[in-house]
Amino acid sequence: MGFTIGALVKAIGDHQLQTITSSEAKSILNIGEGDVVGLVGDLALKAPTTRLINTTAPLTGGGDLSTDRTLDISNFTGDSGSGGAKGAVPAPVAGDSAAGKFLSAGGGWAVPPGSSYTADESTLHLAGTVFSEKDNGTTNAKLAQMPAGTIKGNNLGVTGNALDLNAASVKGLLGITEADVSGLTTDLTNRPTYQQSLGLWAMGF
Repeated sequence: MGFTIGALVKAIGDHQLQTITSSEAKSILNIGEGDVVGLVGDLALKAPTTRLINTTAPLTGGGDLSTDRTLDISNFTGDSGSGGAKGAVPAPVAGDSAAGKFLSAGGGWAVPPGSSYTADESTLHLAGTVFSEKDNGTTNAKLAQMPAGTIKGNNLGVTGNALDLNAASVKGLLGITEADVSGLTTDLTNRPTYQQSLGLWAMGF
């Protein structure tokens, strides 16, 4: 494409016109940054190429801004005896969450150790993740050992945990009377009594 520019005919005469190309026109005009409206201001807003993007591990891909830079992050590596390195962790796969896995120091997703248990089904009942004791599931052998000569009871007068009661505590708790002793009332009735007024021994009546 050509242009007809009257001001550029001086090279071949004051009153002659010459058709030139756009490239020739740009070369003759010698267009600078200041000749382009708004260019100087736009350039001032751009980051200078002397600026640097400095990265430290695990980031990589830094450098000056003379070209486009793509930052990346190194992968997380686990400890195999000499320590690991920080970085991007591996993505969990489907089912890892349901399995209760966690990110281990070895660098991968793992099931917590000791998270699998075997219950004594004769005494315990498992519903989901909740253990409960079965009715009549606790045997005497599973109870705390008791001091000799004691029995389990509660003599506190209020609701509470079982206590190891000795003989004296049990007697006080039971409140034993003569009527509670087998045959005692009959024996006392038939036992001789002293009649002080007569000065005689006589059978009870």
